[in-house]
Amino acid sequence: MASHGLTLRPDLYEEIGEFLDTLDADPPKRFTAETISLFRFHSDDWNAQWWRDMTWVHVRSWRLGGAEAAVTG
Repeated sequence: MASHGLTLRPDLYEEIGEFLDTLDADPPKRFTAETISLFRFHSDDWNAQWWRDMTWVHVRSWRLGGAEAAVTG
């Protein structure tokens, strides 16, 4: 929604903050992941506005065992 672009528009901090405060979001205290993925990221300059030219490539995903496997494994 709002990310690194805010470094270019600090005048929007208050407006975005007010909007976020109105959201009725109650995130779960925990969750069980079923899949994890590995991505390769590249940017020409990580010290600049890297989000503008960053590219990414999916390398691989893994399906995880259920909660039972995590507890007994």
